[in-house]
Amino acid sequence: MHRRHLHVLVVEDSDADAVVVRERLTEAALVDVRVERVASLGQAVSALGQTAFDAVIYDMGLPDAQGLPGFRELALAAPDTPIVILTGNDDAELASTALAERAQEFLPKQMMDSPWLLRAVQHAIERHRLLVEVESLALEDPVTGLYNRRGLDFLGRQHLRHADRTGSPVTLLYLDLDAFKAINDAHGHAYGDQVLRAVAEALSSCCRDVDIAARVGGDEFALLVVGDQSGAGSSIAERVGTAIDGLVDRGLVPMDFGVSIGTAQRPGGDRRMDLDHLLRIADLDMYRDKAARRVSRSTQAVLRP
Repeated sequence: MHRRHLHVLVVEDSDADAVVVRERLTEAALVDVRVERVASLGQAVSALGQTAFDAVIYDMGLPDAQGLPGFRELALAAPDTPIVILTGNDDAELASTALAERAQEFLPKQMMDSPWLLRAVQHAIERHRLLVEVESLALEDPVTGLYNRRGLDFLGRQHLRHADRTGSPVTLLYLDLDAFKAINDAHGHAYGDQVLRAVAEALSSCCRDVDIAARVGGDEFALLVVGDQSGAGSSIAERVGTAIDGLVDRGLVPMDFGVSIGTAQRPGGDRRMDLDHLLRIADLDMYRDKAARRVSRSTQAVLRP
């Protein structure tokens, strides 16, 4: 009979509790569970950045993270991994809030020494898989595979809340393809879709896994960056512009293809600008860039012999 293999990260500071969890996870006959244990939120975030896990079991009473704030930071570090919460606090309101914020299971610690623990992990993995399938239909742009506007709104607000808690800077880029309608009219919509996918690939090449790249309109894209890369919005815009220019060199887009890019930045610790505000600022900056590009093209045409 086929044995299922699972790799589970256990985030638990109590040695005794960690031993119990490991025993309960590894005693099943039909499931081969490999357990990796860390004792703090910081170690968990580091481990998740280096290794893919099938699930995380998270103790909400860690020395460096208490309650929901710690869970939220973990969830942001592991957006694609189901999380099972263990807690000594059997609080119905806390459980409801955690489940609403995408925990897949919430178990009081008195249940960890039972067969229910492994079953809860397996159910969490399956529920998460189904949730990802449903959300991919609702939040993903079918042409490019990037997030759509709904995905940017949903995940962007989560990322801004994380930036509020950590004091991280935020950069938002807004991109508009120049004369995209003319490309569709001249070459057809199938070719236009190829251009959109090429731009999406170029944009994704400038992203970290935690950044949000989205197609937010017919010929409009956005990139939301929180944290390390956010200190220099112009450099991010330059990288994106260079990547898109490379599409011309590779013959993936027409020779006269261009993109106008606007930037909005929110310094670390500044909570005054929400996602809509950042989008408005970046959109206005994009139109300034488009106007400047138009003037530049006109000047070049006049000077051309």
